[in-house]
Amino acid sequence: MRVRTNTKMTLDYINDFYVLEALKVNIGMEISSDPKVEFKHSLTRLLFDIERYASDFIPNIAYRIFVYLYAACLGEARHAANTMAESYFLKEMSCEQRNQAFTSALEFAPNDQNIQAIVDIFSQGWRGSFGGRKWLKIAKALQMYRHAPDAAFIDHVVDLQHNTGTIFNKSESDDILNFRVRYSGDFLGFLDCKFRYNILKRPCGDMYVTRKVAGFVRRYELIFGLKPAKWIKSHLEILGPYEIFWGNGVLTTEKKWHDWAQCKEGVNEPDLRWVIYKAGMSEVSVYNYTKSEFQEKLNEIKTEAVAILGRLASKYERKLDKAVYSQYNRYNDKCKVDKLPITYTVIPVKIKNVDYYNLEIQVPFEYYGYGEKTEYGFKIVDASQGITQKNEHELGFDGQRGYTDALASLSNYGKIKINTRTNNWTWGDKKLEALFT
Repeated sequence: MRVRTNTKMTLDYINDFYVLEALKVNIGMEISSDPKVEFKHSLTRLLFDIERYASDFIPNIAYRIFVYLYAACLGEARHAANTMAESYFLKEMSCEQRNQAFTSALEFAPNDQNIQAIVDIFSQGWRGSFGGRKWLKIAKALQMYRHAPDAAFIDHVVDLQHNTGTIFNKSESDDILNFRVRYSGDFLGFLDCKFRYNILKRPCGDMYVTRKVAGFVRRYELIFGLKPAKWIKSHLEILGPYEIFWGNGVLTTEKKWHDWAQCKEGVNEPDLRWVIYKAGMSEVSVYNYTKSEFQEKLNEIKTEAVAILGRLASKYERKLDKAVYSQYNRYNDKCKVDKLPITYTVIPVKIKNVDYYNLEIQVPFEYYGYGEKTEYGFKIVDASQGITQKNEHELGFDGQRGYTDALASLSNYGKIKINTRTNNWTWGDKKLEALFT
């Protein structure tokens, strides 16, 4: 077992820290207003007990928070191996799941070298809701732990936010680090309240603390004759020792073979599927091309893919050809009829509303494999979008208006032209338009 402790930490223990800090500040203020009270034995003893408890508790909680942040940073850094990070990734942290990253984190001691590797990862360009400046700030807080007082470190990091909320929301830490990201109340509300108010004199909701700290508060109130802060409640057990048995692994940043490339499972080699999609395949709809046009487009994509591969192009030439031209299978599957662009002029056409959003257009002309053959000729069913009048002479398929408008338009025009370059009816098919003249 790499983590040894007899006490699982929760975020409620942060209450202990802030109550201890508040006690020190408030006692100092009371002494300033009445210097004679400083020499009271009961106050001297209270201050001594507070300092003795804090000297064990504050380093303990600071270390636990540091370990949590270290694992959380590595959990986020795993995304650098995907297309979310620009140039570098941690080869040792290219796993898919955050719990794997949290477990693996214990193999790499949080020394200066490993922490710097994490900082470097978050210093590069990131996109989407991953990494970026907020995580860079969190990573730099790891460096702060090694040089700043524990109390200053704790006060700084509890307010840290990543891209989607508080940093303390990674539940994987529960079983792996014995750190439960649970707070008995509104954690963000408490953080705001403790910043604005004196938490010994104004409630920030129920604050659960250890019996030891609750006792300090009661003694403070008796010494200075104050009303009890009933919202501060004894509930937590004393936080025991916390020990991590770190591995001796070294984190290394590795430059990607191409900016924004996918390096799945740490494999820093081209993913040809990613390459051809980056080269333009992601914007290609097979419905918009004849077979010869589609072949020309694939040639353009291959040329761009070769440029992306750069010096690696010759190594992957055969695999690239296979990856690009296998896209013919998509075309043949979606466009089974190889047709010329035939235009029908029809008087009249038959329109049938299948339901509120769908129309069936029946055309009394010879069937060439487009649409569905009927005794009347052939029919086209718009199965996803309503047909709408775009302007005086054109009906389009943008789905913004229903079939009633289309039927009204048909009463004004007697001819329909249908370009049958493809045999699939889909929204956005630029080769398929119904034009009324």
